[in-house]
Amino acid sequence: MVPLSAFIATLLTTLGILAIPLIIWSFRGRRVCDHPYCRRCGFDLFGRPATSPRCSECGAELDRPKAIRAGRRERRRWPLAVGLAVFVLMAGYWGHYAVQRVTHLGAADKPTWWLLRDADSKNAAYARTAVDELVHRQKKGQLSIGDTRKLIDRVLDLSSKGSIRLFDWEFVPIRAFAHSDYREIIEQAYDTGVLTDAQWHRCWQQLCQLSLWADKTVRPGAALQIALEYTDQGPWRVAELVEIRAIELSIGGVACPVPNLTENQPRPFFGKALVPLLPASAFKPGLNKVSLTLELYLAGSKTPYGRIKPIRAVIETQTEIVAP
Repeated sequence: MVPLSAFIATLLTTLGILAIPLIIWSFRGRRVCDHPYCRRCGFDLFGRPATSPRCSECGAELDRPKAIRAGRRERRRWPLAVGLAVFVLMAGYWGHYAVQRVTHLGAADKPTWWLLRDADSKNAAYARTAVDELVHRQKKGQLSIGDTRKLIDRVLDLSSKGSIRLFDWEFVPIRAFAHSDYREIIEQAYDTGVLTDAQWHRCWQQLCQLSLWADKTVRPGAALQIALEYTDQGPWRVAELVEIRAIELSIGGVACPVPNLTENQPRPFFGKALVPLLPASAFKPGLNKVSLTLELYLAGSKTPYGRIKPIRAVIETQTEIVAP
């Protein structure tokens, strides 16, 4: 037995298709007289002098081909009304069906551009569902480089809001989308060069809150005091730092001795050091950038999710070198 909904859909579709030629036939209408009419404005040219080359209503040239049409047509109103009513009924039914399908469309059935839009939703659960499906497609190699970067932006957005955790050292039973999936796509993007510098900067900033401070002003030849602060209030604070190593320091583009800011410091910490600006001639007066390169070593190197590599991070601040 055919379901009632299928029977109604078939009936409306058949009637709607049959209504199309009825609408065309009714709209064209029937010829009601054989008078000549101007094709441009529809003016009745009956009784026009044979020597008149133009339409007395609109001025169109009547000696051109097809400038005059024979007869006037009137639309068949009732057949047209019936045909339009049947067609609108069919269109309304299928329109309602399309809206219902789109509204209840699953994440797996949506195109990538749609999922990327859903991932920006203010509803965290809705956005995470879209991100999970995008992660699933990325692991299958179905996302382009551009879409992968957009996905990582969405993952970092959700992580910054605390909706997802990219690192979780507690045992989690295997399921479709474990926390490691988020971390893996970022590590893979980093290894393959897909991850942009801005995204990598966001990534390690979420891993740990690091700040660099320096004296506002200093004279060449004097010592600049800098300070490195680490707090554990980031959204990824479960990824505890085991060690921080300062490996490079530059002031105004000039390489300087690397200070010891992190040795034997508790977590969180506020490490200070003095950096002599020698030789004085190498430093130019004015506003200069202070850039410190660090290597961050995370806890949980033997977690169920694999080994975490050291992260190289660059943090910056500014100081003004004043002339002596």
